[in-house]
Amino acid sequence: MYSLGHSAVFLIGGKTKDVEPVAIFVRSGDVVIMGGESRLFMHGVPRIIENTLPIHLIDAASTVSKRAVIEYLKDSRININVRQV
Repeated sequence: MYSLGHSAVFLIGGKTKDVEPVAIFVRSGDVVIMGGESRLFMHGVPRIIENTLPIHLIDAASTVSKRAVIEYLKDSRININVRQV
């Protein structure tokens, strides 16, 4: 997972919901690699940390005049996932 936008809490557990998840703090630009057995673990982002959007992302969106992108990034984040199946 490649994270863009606000910082967030990323939870990763086990193969079932019975395993208590571990919280990982991720910032914009962070990469989380889940390989091997961990690819099957329960995971998710339950919380976005407000007001942590890096200014360079706002500036980049402004230069391409994409108002919708700027508005989206104000309270959201983007994850890019690459999977090999």
